[in-house]
Amino acid sequence: MSGKLDRGFRLGDWEVKPLLGTLSARGETRRLEPRVMTVLVCLAEHAGDPVTRDQFNEEVWRGRVVSDEVLSRSISLLRTALDDSAREPRYIQTLTTIGYRLIADVAPLVAFAPSRAKAALPTPREPHRSFVFVRYAHDDANQVVPEIEWLKSEGFNVWYDRGIRPGSQWTDEVAERIIASHVFLFFVTPRSVASRNCLDEANFALEIDKPFVATHLEPTELPMGLRLRSSTRQAILRHELAEASYREKLRECMRSYFEPETSHEAGGPSLETPTLSLDVDASKTQPEPNGAAPSPATTRLVLYLRLKYRGRTYAGPLDGVFTMGRSSECSLVLESQYVSRVHGQIEHIGGTFRYRDLSQNGTFLSSPILPGEELLTRERDRELPPSGTLRIADELIEFDITDQAPSDD
Repeated sequence: MSGKLDRGFRLGDWEVKPLLGTLSARGETRRLEPRVMTVLVCLAEHAGDPVTRDQFNEEVWRGRVVSDEVLSRSISLLRTALDDSAREPRYIQTLTTIGYRLIADVAPLVAFAPSRAKAALPTPREPHRSFVFVRYAHDDANQVVPEIEWLKSEGFNVWYDRGIRPGSQWTDEVAERIIASHVFLFFVTPRSVASRNCLDEANFALEIDKPFVATHLEPTELPMGLRLRSSTRQAILRHELAEASYREKLRECMRSYFEPETSHEAGGPSLETPTLSLDVDASKTQPEPNGAAPSPATTRLVLYLRLKYRGRTYAGPLDGVFTMGRSSECSLVLESQYVSRVHGQIEHIGGTFRYRDLSQNGTFLSSPILPGEELLTRERDRELPPSGTLRIADELIEFDITDQAPSDD
């Protein structure tokens, strides 16, 4: 994909989000298979011009020869999703013996610049460290601003979009932030559940199995779909709790996913450390003078995670989330058409590096300490062993965890 349309485009009546694999129009969202979406993007990048079967083979299947039936099936699925017809096309025209042509207007999406919120919002903190993704409705800014400030005062890193108005466009950057976050915190009010963007983001977080907390600021009836999908997730009824009880409940809830950021600030390495690393407290004893009993002292052990892919070594931000996939937004871009756009991620949870698969096809893990390849799926993340290999489709990523800082070479 060229990148020009990677963040989305308008196709006739439809809004297309390639990174999310969605088409949206008239309040309805439809999902496309990754390969079918790639075919649509290929057509959109050549809008108005014929796209031959050879071009599809080169740009979609990267030179791998596929049968005519494979391409025909993708076109058929696209027409169904777009409510299009081969006999009277409004989107995709068949050019006999040549290929296909996209005949609808295509325009890249323009990012929405939100208006000033009712209350002065604090500046979003950049998610270099583990962070909470906060979602709320624009009209609830007066209630949510104090919540954001309180979370920050408790040492939690927070990322949020500055109060996008209900019904306005949300970008793929938001989706990437949801994927990278440690927990999705949804402030529930009648306004937020009436917002298409709030619901889109909440449903996306639930779809990728992101830890999800719904904080009900007011009595609110959830839409049936969201109620069903979030029924097993944690909910905090702010409007039914005393202030002290609410604060304690929210604090403990957030801490159950990670320690607040203040626990990393004293004595740890700089954010500029050019590797995926995490701090682990290790206890040791030191002798006291005059033969007194030794007292425990705390030292800082820094672990480094090194990734090797196609002969190159990759590094990422301290205590961050390292994403891997075909999308140019990923920390590590994998050069295979068989890999999902955001296929998986490595994150720091509870003093360990854990791998979470975000794809439909899974990731295979092998290691000297394992009896064979282990399949990791969206339903199950896993702590990474000291060394091993992640196999994503036909790509191999070697990793090792060590307390030795990488050399500068």
